[in-house]
Formats: sequence, C-alpha cells, structure tokens
Amino acid sequence: QRRVHGEYRLPRHCTMWPATLCLILSTLCISRAQEPNNAVSTQVADATDSFSVELLKVVFGANDGNAVTSPVSVSTLLALLQQGSGGNTEAQLTQVLHLEPQQSKQGYSQLTRNLKESSGNVTLEFANAAFLKEGYPVKTQFKSILEQDFQANIQPTDFNNPPVAADEINSWVTNKTHDKIQNLVSADTLPTATILVLVNAIYFKGLWQTPFEKRNTRNDNFFIQPNSPKQVPTMHLKDSLLTGNLDELDSRWLRLPFQGDRFYLLIILPNAQDGVQSLVNNITGPQIFDLINNLESRGSSPEVVLSLPKFKLDTTLQLGPALQEIGLTDIFTQQANLSGISEQPLRVSKVVQKAHIEVDEEGATAAAATGIFGVGMALIQTPPPLVFSVDHPFIAFIVDDHSKIPLFVCKVTDPATA
Repeated sequence: QRRVHGEYRLPRHCTMWPATLCLILSTLCISRAQEPNNAVSTQVADATDSFSVELLKVVFGANDGNAVTSPVSVSTLLALLQQGSGGNTEAQLTQVLHLEPQQSKQGYSQLTRNLKESSGNVTLEFANAAFLKEGYPVKTQFKSILEQDFQANIQPTDFNNPPVAADEINSWVTNKTHDKIQNLVSADTLPTATILVLVNAIYFKGLWQTPFEKRNTRNDNFFIQPNSPKQVPTMHLKDSLLTGNLDELDSRWLRLPFQGDRFYLLIILPNAQDGVQSLVNNITGPQIFDLINNLESRGSSPEVVLSLPKFKLDTTLQLGPALQEIGLTDIFTQQANLSGISEQPLRVSKVVQKAHIEVDEEGATAAAATGIFGVGMALIQTPPPLVFSVDHPFIAFIVDDHSKIPLFVCKVTDPATA
C-alpha cells in the first residue's frame, strides 16, 4: 500500500479473483434527545466509538487538508461482512469492530432500526441494500441476515453489463442521499466478475436549535497556520451552550444542538493554533466514548459567544489501505474467508467512501458513500460571556444522542477551500 496526494491507494499489481465482492456505503447528516427503550447497548456504542476514532486517525493522518468521513457507514457494512466470514478473516473483523459476530449482528440490527425511526425536526435516512448478480446463489442464512437483521433490500443486478449496473447503484445512492452523493461507482469499478455490492446510505439534515443570524456573518481571521490568517465567512452566536475542557488532549469542546434535541455537532478545538494534528494523533476511542456519554457532568452551560466558520467539505476516500492499517488485511487477499456468503471464493477488492458535509447559519447537512468491493434562550448576564472562537483547525462530530454514536466526523483545516 502507498499514499498518493494524501490518499491511500491499493497497489496496481493487486491481483483479482474470478469473483468479487463489493461493499458501498453512502451517507448524509446533521442534530440530539432522550434515550429510547430500545437503545443501542453501551457495549456496541463503545465499540463503534473506538472503531470511529481508529478510522479517523488513519484517514485524517493521511489527509493534510480538509476531510470528512462517516465511520458508522463503514462499520455497518463490515458488521454485515463479518456475518459471512470465517477463520482468520472473522477474527480480524472481530478485532477491528471490537465485537463478536453475534454482538455486532444484534447491535447493528438495533442501530439500523434506531436510525430508521422518525426524528421529528430533522431528516434522517439510514438504509442498506445488496446488489446481487442475477441468478447467483447466496447462502440462505446470509440472505436472511441481509433482509431481517440489516433490513437490506436485495436487488438482482446484471453485472455483465457494468454501465447498467453502475447506473442502478448510483441511482439508489443518489436517491437515499437526496442528490448529495452522485456517481459513487462507475462501470470501470464494476468488473463483470462482480458478484455482490453491499451498500449503506445515511442521510441527515437538521436545523440548529438556535440558528445563527445571517446579518452577523462576516469575514474573520482563520489561522490555517500560526501567524498565517485567512479571511473566511464566520458565523456568530450568543447563547447558553454546553462546553468544557479536554485537558488530556489540550483542547476545548462545545456542543451545538440541532432542533429536536437528538443530534448535535460536537466541536473539539485544540488550544494551540497548530494543534489539530496532535489532537488527531492522540485522541482515543475511550476518550470520545466517555465524553459523549458524560457531556452534562463534564461541562457547564454558560452564556457563550461562539464564532464558527461556515464550511462545506467533499471527500473521496480509498479506505481499503486504511482498513488494512488498522488490522483488516485478509479480506483483500486470497486468504479471505467469506464462505458464509457463498460457496465460491470471494475477496474484497476495494472500499470507497464519498462524503459531504455543509455547515451554515441554518444548520448542517452531511452525506457519505462508502464501498467495499470484493472481489435561543436569553440569560441574565452576570459574569462576562465565555468566548469560544473557532479560528484555527479543528475536528467535529455529528452525534446521535440516542445511540451515543458519531454519524460523521470531519477535520477542517481551511474553511475557504472547503
């Protein structure tokens, strides 16, 4: 594996098997609320938070600039793939997901149901699909897991005609992400040997609980590097917001809720202007899990003067090598054991994600597509308000407070080029 222009790519000499498996995920999002009775278990949330941080460390480490990804979109498909794996392949998936197969099946089945629930003031879609080669025999048990546990629609697909197959997949993704993710695949990425393409799509759009006034947006300095400011459109808000310190990461955090009180944007801002890479390098899954689960006790809600740049990010990520770096190697080689899917040998040839996020005065929108190819309230002011000025590179999560899981994570190093 190697890095090219900040992206991970597979070696060109990587051999292909006669039959291939593809996984594709697509996602869009934004908002927060009370925990339902059928909430995702703490164990699953902890595991998913750990996977999310491990993935972001590799992805953001390989991209010096802006980047956005949806870890839950990736982990959902890996959990599905885990159900059809065996031997060392299963062991690696278990290690990467931090869940045994039965735990992940139950956990992601519940997560899928939770994210399909009506969210009131936000638009949220979470869907799985399986594009299966026409007439190809997939094992009954795996098909049952697809349909019942992951609620995936199985769609017979003519992979002997790659342009038609690509159009079918792209139409599904575009529809589920409300036109935010287009052309996830092309005919060139779907060889006629393709057997199965697994797709996850998540779409989220929400409005801020307290919107920013557009008249208060103005060009302010954003320090891309210390002593190197750039003028970028910056939004301003005064409100009571939950905020606190992450001393172990030399950072501060702030929660910006969406309407409906289920989802929120969690901003983590390094104290140092050039501290974002150190933050990425040192952050851990348990730290994020602890923070997300204990925001109220770890922070306070003073009146805050918030300055936040507007930004819009689009990222295409080749995730195969990133997954290999965190320990998922066998599925990309002839050692792949996906015998629970089919009697025919299969391997994963590619994992691709397209992701999008946009933050402005009204709210946030985010989208991602990943593919694995196998083969305001006024307060009486007493103390002066706390100033939270996001004027240098930072990371941010869009978090579902029902599941305690981040749906999207982004790194913003230059809002002007976003």
